[in-house]
Amino acid sequence: SSLDCKLYISMSTVRRFFSRIHTWIEKQFYKVIVLSKFNPKKSSPRQNAPDFKHFSSHYKPKLAELGLECGTPTLSLNGQNFIFTEGQWKTKGMALPDYPNES
Repeated sequence: SSLDCKLYISMSTVRRFFSRIHTWIEKQFYKVIVLSKFNPKKSSPRQNAPDFKHFSSHYKPKLAELGLECGTPTLSLNGQNFIFTEGQWKTKGMALPDYPNES
């Protein structure tokens, strides 16, 4: 004959059980999250930053020395030559007409 065991638990016992589990979880959360101190690894101090003033003052002579000097940008479209000067594209010898902005 096999033994059949039946366990009867009242609802108040179940509520108490889950209440205790809930309390235990809250305590663990408090220990882990609230009491632990955030302590990130400190980064090493910065090394000397490059001197950009020195770089820019030697930039153009260095380009000339290496033969990399770029002249004024030019463009040729349909046989018409354009040159970029003073922030605008101009045809060689005359300025382009101003066109109204399309808004």
